[in-house]
Amino acid sequence: MQGREVLSVSLVAGFHEMKSINHNYARGFLAGVALACCFFAAIPCEADSVVVFNEIHYHPATREAEFEWVELHNQMAVDVDISNWYLSDAVFYQFPGGTIVPGGGYVVIAVNPAAVEAELGAVGVYGPIVGRLDNSGENLELRDHNARLMDRVSYSSGDGWPVAADGSGVTLSKLNPNWRSSRTGSWGISDRTGGTPGAVNFQTEDGGVQGGGATQGLVSYWNFDGAGDEAGDSAGSNDGDLGSGASRTAGLVGPGAISFNNTTNALVNVGSGVGNSFSFSTGLTIEALIAPGWNGAAGDYETIFRKEDGRRRILLSFQNDDNAATRDVVIAPSLQPVLSFGINVDGAYSELDMPLDGLEGRPTLSSLRDGAFHHIAASYQSVNGRKSIYVDGRRVFSTDLSPGETISSGGSATAYIGNMSGRREPFTGTIDEVAIWERALSDDELASHSGLAAAGENYFAEPGVKVPGEVSVRFNETELPLAGGGRLELFNSGARVSLEGYVLSSHGAEPGEFIFPAAELGPGEYLVLDEAGMGFSFHASNRLFLYAPCRCVVADAVRLKEGLRGRFPTREADWGTPSGETFGLANQFSLSDQVVINEIYYNPVEEPVADLEPVVGEVIVPIDHAWSYNASGADLGTQWRNPGFDDGAWETGGALLYRENSPLPAPKTTEIPLGATTYYFRSVFELEEDPLAVELYFRTVIDDGAVIYLNGEEVLRLRMPAGEIDSGTFASASVSNADYEGPFLIAGNALRRGANLIAVEVHQRTSGSSDVVFGLEASVLELAPAGEKVVSGRSREKWIELFNRGSEAIELGGWRLSSGIRYEFAPGETIGPGGYLVVAADREHLESIHPGARIVGNFEGNLSGRSDRIVLRDALGNPADEVRYFDDGPWPIYADGGGSSIELTDPDSDNNNSSSWSDSDEGSRAQWQSYSYQETARPNVGPSRWRELCLGLLGAGEVLIDDLSVVEDPGGGARQLIANGNFESGESGWRLLGNHGHSEVIEDPDEPGNRVLRLAAAGATEHMHNHVEATLAGGASVTNGRLYEISFRAKWIAGSNQVHTRLYFNRCPKTTLVDRPENPGTPGMRNSRFVSNAGPTFSDLQHFPVAPSPGEPVTVSAVVQDPDDVGEVKLRYSVEGGAWREMDMDTVSGGLYQGTIPGQSGSRTVQFYIHAEDGLQAGSLCPAGGADSRALYRTRDGQARLGELHNIRIVMTRDDISRLYQTTNVMSNGLTGATVVYNESEAFYDAGVRLRGSERGRPTSNRVSFNIRFPADHLFRGVHRSVGIDRSGGWSGLVPTQSQDEILVKHFAQYAGGIPSMYDDLCRVIAPNPQHTSNALLMMAKYGNVYLDSTYENGSDGTNFKLELIYHPTTANAQGYKNPQPDGVIGTDFRNLGDGKEPYRWNFLIKSNRDRDDYTRLIALCKAFSSSSAQLEEATNSIMDVDQWMRTMAVYSLGGVNDAYTYGNNHNFMVHAPSGDGKVIAMPWDTDFSFTRSATSGLWGDQGLRRIIELPANTRRYYGHLDDIIDKSYNRDYMRHWTEHYGSMTGRNFSGILNYIQQRGSHVRSRLPSPVNFRITTNGGRDLSVNALSVTLEGDGGIDVQDIVVDGQEAPLSARWSSLSRWELTVPVTPGENELTLLGLATDNEVSATDSITITSTASYPAPELLSASPSEASPGDLVLVAGRGFYPGLEIFFGGVPSPEVIVEQGGAVGRVRVEVPVGIEGELLITARNEGTVLSAGISFVVIGSGQRFLRGDFNMDGQVDISDAVSLLQHLYLGNPGTCLDAGDVNNNEVLDITDAIRILAFLFQQGQAPESPFPKVGVDPDEGAALGCEAGA
Repeated sequence: MQGREVLSVSLVAGFHEMKSINHNYARGFLAGVALACCFFAAIPCEADSVVVFNEIHYHPATREAEFEWVELHNQMAVDVDISNWYLSDAVFYQFPGGTIVPGGGYVVIAVNPAAVEAELGAVGVYGPIVGRLDNSGENLELRDHNARLMDRVSYSSGDGWPVAADGSGVTLSKLNPNWRSSRTGSWGISDRTGGTPGAVNFQTEDGGVQGGGATQGLVSYWNFDGAGDEAGDSAGSNDGDLGSGASRTAGLVGPGAISFNNTTNALVNVGSGVGNSFSFSTGLTIEALIAPGWNGAAGDYETIFRKEDGRRRILLSFQNDDNAATRDVVIAPSLQPVLSFGINVDGAYSELDMPLDGLEGRPTLSSLRDGAFHHIAASYQSVNGRKSIYVDGRRVFSTDLSPGETISSGGSATAYIGNMSGRREPFTGTIDEVAIWERALSDDELASHSGLAAAGENYFAEPGVKVPGEVSVRFNETELPLAGGGRLELFNSGARVSLEGYVLSSHGAEPGEFIFPAAELGPGEYLVLDEAGMGFSFHASNRLFLYAPCRCVVADAVRLKEGLRGRFPTREADWGTPSGETFGLANQFSLSDQVVINEIYYNPVEEPVADLEPVVGEVIVPIDHAWSYNASGADLGTQWRNPGFDDGAWETGGALLYRENSPLPAPKTTEIPLGATTYYFRSVFELEEDPLAVELYFRTVIDDGAVIYLNGEEVLRLRMPAGEIDSGTFASASVSNADYEGPFLIAGNALRRGANLIAVEVHQRTSGSSDVVFGLEASVLELAPAGEKVVSGRSREKWIELFNRGSEAIELGGWRLSSGIRYEFAPGETIGPGGYLVVAADREHLESIHPGARIVGNFEGNLSGRSDRIVLRDALGNPADEVRYFDDGPWPIYADGGGSSIELTDPDSDNNNSSSWSDSDEGSRAQWQSYSYQETARPNVGPSRWRELCLGLLGAGEVLIDDLSVVEDPGGGARQLIANGNFESGESGWRLLGNHGHSEVIEDPDEPGNRVLRLAAAGATEHMHNHVEATLAGGASVTNGRLYEISFRAKWIAGSNQVHTRLYFNRCPKTTLVDRPENPGTPGMRNSRFVSNAGPTFSDLQHFPVAPSPGEPVTVSAVVQDPDDVGEVKLRYSVEGGAWREMDMDTVSGGLYQGTIPGQSGSRTVQFYIHAEDGLQAGSLCPAGGADSRALYRTRDGQARLGELHNIRIVMTRDDISRLYQTTNVMSNGLTGATVVYNESEAFYDAGVRLRGSERGRPTSNRVSFNIRFPADHLFRGVHRSVGIDRSGGWSGLVPTQSQDEILVKHFAQYAGGIPSMYDDLCRVIAPNPQHTSNALLMMAKYGNVYLDSTYENGSDGTNFKLELIYHPTTANAQGYKNPQPDGVIGTDFRNLGDGKEPYRWNFLIKSNRDRDDYTRLIALCKAFSSSSAQLEEATNSIMDVDQWMRTMAVYSLGGVNDAYTYGNNHNFMVHAPSGDGKVIAMPWDTDFSFTRSATSGLWGDQGLRRIIELPANTRRYYGHLDDIIDKSYNRDYMRHWTEHYGSMTGRNFSGILNYIQQRGSHVRSRLPSPVNFRITTNGGRDLSVNALSVTLEGDGGIDVQDIVVDGQEAPLSARWSSLSRWELTVPVTPGENELTLLGLATDNEVSATDSITITSTASYPAPELLSASPSEASPGDLVLVAGRGFYPGLEIFFGGVPSPEVIVEQGGAVGRVRVEVPVGIEGELLITARNEGTVLSAGISFVVIGSGQRFLRGDFNMDGQVDISDAVSLLQHLYLGNPGTCLDAGDVNNNEVLDITDAIRILAFLFQQGQAPESPFPKVGVDPDEGAALGCEAGA
């Protein structure tokens, strides 16, 4: 598509279509989803790895409107139901119900599906797409039916994206289907024009298919050209193994074929189909080259290909039998032998038996046995039902079955070539070039394949055309002068090439084409072409494509730019600006490598949230503020709360005002009498700020209940019933001891500038109450002005340091930093030799804390706290340096919020390599400090069996500890309970456990001879086995009620500073924040980890083959580089932990070194690493840990099953395996090093592995599961930092053996929608212990950052908590180390455990944002659960997304989940507390005890949630969700396919679970309330009149109505349900007649019922009251926010009597806000007034209209009223052609008062790359805020 002018219009229809059918469940759930991961989100996020973008044809060479398409690929082994998923952003398409993508399969969506199917051979194309794909670049998102982001790509036709995809006919193709879609480097171009829709993109493995011809639908291709006993599949992943009766021989095509000797083992085992790839539906083709030796004996069979799967068999074989029952075509017995093709169509297996009789073009057996190869093929096409057999390119036998019938195939059975294991049907002769397709190839295609094979070519070759990888001619240099006369240069980097017939095509302005005559280009030769010789002109932005003679291969492409451009000789994909033209010679660049990125501070420390949240903002009413009060008990009505009330006769006193004997949290100041039910308080405070520019917060100390008013408006209720309140109203709950509550954000517009009245009425719970307390503290927080750019919080502390490692000063003017951040260096900026320059996010702030550093800034953008790319470019735009950092190993870990920066250790090292970087040394600046606290031991949730002190860090880090002491009764007997607290006896008495197991006693670096504990944590301490502990001296026990003092000295070293101490189990707990130095890093000075020579650096470490066969040598390779040259490079390896052996590695080219490890016997583990020295003999290792790293491989051991499931192999050393399973270590959360191998083809070195699960699961063989953490720079499927391998499950007894039936619960929950749920895959884990090798759930996103950010807006800013049991061992070994089993468990419900976080810590495990340690929302949730019955509904609705909780618990109920929250135990449940004040949501977790409760058990469980479910409004919501989920997914019809599918994938029979689903669903439905008609019952349902602006209606409704909305309005009304079927709601009305139609909405927001009534209102609108305007002055055309009361429809706003042309109501009713436009033609000080329809004007508020001046829209250079590409063109013409400009200031987009090319670039970046918007005035017309600046509209007029 050429542009995007029509896109916004065309998408509207698509989005409306989506709205009508999308599952809009759980408003709270989807409210967060709506903006999650949008392209304009502040924090970019990654999507999951389920179904992903794989190929995009956004600019076809011809028929653009028809041939645009997008391809998705299912990365999972399991099928994925993508019903109602949708493509969005650039285009729109929503998948229909029933759309399932097979495991490993593809789906194509096109603008014109029929055209793509007809022209490109794709099958089952979806569409049409709404909208068009922009040729210049586009954003594409794939979202599931919950609006969760599943994948995203933002392609471009520049900026590193392949130019050839922009119009040459090739597609944008992902280079590896497991790479991340959002990375530019993941994409290339298709090998051939037209791409491969519906098929694998590239088939280049093992020298096989190179993508020639049409390879759409190719599943597997075995060319048998390799060596050894493996038959590689060059099209897919179905590699084969040769049996003993199959041997290699010469091939017709390529060097090899397989000879079969007619024995039982004459076979090739090709597996069951990785990712279910041998499952076919609408089409199938099998083809092969054969030279048979069969004699055709009666009763004999000879298999060519066979996959059994019972009646779903796939067969191609020779036969001579009398089995006529299954034949498609009846033949006489005399016509045997036959060539037979058998498949199952429409549920019935049959065979097409072609007689070998020589008639009608059919061959005889003897003609096939002529010693030559013959091409045979068999196919089936569902569309026409045709089943065919081909011989030597001709269809010679076929039959037509019923059209439209599909193939039934797939399963766990193994496929074979040559014979089937265990059968006596072996082939005799030779087979070559076997291919299987998931479509029926055409007659022409098979004829072509036969002809190619006969010519010695593979099926995919094109005569005379090399595959793209072999085309070595490329563009190398271009010149496009302004005066014309452009030139270009071609270069041949390979063997001699004939250019005859090659085509050079120019696309864009004045397109042209040049066909090369007969000519050759030798190796290393150049060819220079000019415009005259080619016959067409060059134009900037045109794309040049170089086609091979067939025009089906694009050899190279380039986009022309003005001036001289050349390809970098060492960065072949990149172009830059050469130092001069070198046509006919090698390109020359003057690249600077002196200035390097030397230090980065990307993730500042985040301090933990305190227990009691501090006051928000500035206190304006202190807690001891003076109040007027009335304690008489009289009924004062309502006037007392208004500002004009006279309280002069009241008494006065300072707070706290009280009658209370117990301690209070603030001073008791004024005692007041008892006896009244209601006490009244009033006080006035002054506000100087604009009330719309601040937030107001209250903190209260109140006993019992209260209603609080601000300027007469109610703003807060605490423990008071709903409805009208009078002096006799009692509080709804009592307070035992008053404490601080809040802070509460006071919403609304009651706050005013100047005097404000707070009025409070405090109510007693009962008439005989013995106490009363009142105090209130108010504070205000200033907000940033709208539109003001503010660098705030931790982001302001980020910075980058540059270092000049050269000997000359470098002029940086015009240089820039780009990619992750953006900054352009000012003219004259230099950096001297050995000098530093720091680029800051907030220059002023950084200068204040590092006054000696040379700092510039501020940079734009934000350095990611996870990973980012930083590019330094010189003034010509050429790269000078580039770094991509990561936040986890192998990169330094303590820079990720742990108090360090990352530093380049050796400035001369390759700084794009992790081993070149280190955490800055901050520990050397830290000081020893003493810490002490006293606390009375109190019983807490947890056991008391063990008598110990436990301490640990709440995150990864290191702290030195000394003089650790626990003193019982410190003011009395002062008994010391720690025996070796000074560590002078080493580790005696101390146990170092789990992820704290690397702690040790060392000498204090500051005081040699003094021994201290180095507390080292690889992760967070937790409540069981991951800490340091010591038994209390003398076996002392901890006595509740007794005072203890815990003290220690500590010095922080790195990482976490949160030291947690407790007495077993959780008595006297405290988290101590050990002091750590402020202002980390060394900006502007030598790095703290500097070394003069770090030795060589390494990249691209790999070994091949990844999973070698026994005896097969393994080649280890890496790129080794060093500025001082590379000296020796040694490969070291060890077999099974034996002695290390060493060998030299040989240099190959470009710094690549290789070494070969000799072949080993089977089932052997080999560890290796590389040692290299530079020319100065400085050494380094790869991986960096050397012998302590874990680069491993294992020779084949027979445990891999490369079939339907993905294989994940965990390779560990013997010692590591022993330690992993050690009894006292199984509960460790510390990671053990390993190499993880995915599908025997991708190796992840130095991955981390630990066991996962509870104290009962980890030691149990059939429950042993794993957590795997991948290197940060090598993520699983390009996305996931960690995955879970879950082997537990199958406890229902409905499946004969252990199974992964939990996936069924996740599936029906996921498809039902509105429930947090994961897309799990199934895998085969090859475990360190073979006993644990089995099928397993592969849990990827889980509820980590990938899930949270793809589901909720800024989701990872929130906090996850896991409800958990405390498992406590009951035995220990002789050294005091506890045994995991036997054990006991103790748990707790969500309940009020107090105000501090420590009582909650071990039952509510914090699982994300641990550094923040924020329990605020969790504590509020627990307190809500503990509310009184009267307050329960209000309290829980304020903190919980109750509707979402009801839907989640409905899943637990339907799934028969046991051993989970509300069903058996208080665990296996998670909650997510969003950042800010978002409501807490429920998350299902660990439902492996699914389907274990009786199908007829109750509908909900016990514990605290039962009280919430049984509230009438919630019960009916719960019932509605049960009913909806049963309807959507929890039913036999829907789940039948999925029980069969998952059962076949795991080899289990899930029919028992399907029966359970039917029984459970039927039982639940039988327990739901009977239907109730939805109706209005007020006034008998008849029309009525009211003298008010609202009406309260009542009515009936069943559970099919969950919300009620007035037709024509969007938001549901707040209906109050007094029972399961009775509702009441208040509806606003306007004066006059109101025809109201109430819509009853079901759970999924679909209209389920309606009723209507007419309400006539005799009331009139009141006159509005204006309170404030923000800002208080503005220019004509600006928008102003006006707040007030009584804003109703038809509201008019006037500025000095002139009406505003635009009034946008943001909030109407009694309290309102409107945004209004300042009208033109006025200026100066005036009054803003307002009126409602039919009312008088309001009183006015002062406002200033700024003088109009010269008004313009920033970026609108041609002054046509909008910012578009024409403005960039006009600006460039002004700059370079001298065209005049009418308003120079409009072109100064960055407002730096300089008009240059950066302004044009910013316009283009804003329009097409989501770049920064123009500065103010924008997006509305206004005046330049910089008065008197250099540029102006007059200057260019």
